[in-house]
Amino acid sequence: MRRVDNDGLGLVTYDRFKLDVALYAEAVTLTTLLSLLTLPLWLQAVS
Repeated sequence: MRRVDNDGLGLVTYDRFKLDVALYAEAVTLTTLLSLLTLPLWLQAVS
């Protein structure tokens, strides 16, 4: 089973296998920003 690299090793892995590093960085940035926006909404919904 493969684990998700969320500690910076994803960039190294993508670079090592010559994958689209910019796309990976954009995806991580986008999902982080979305979580910052949606987590307060979830907290409000469950309280």
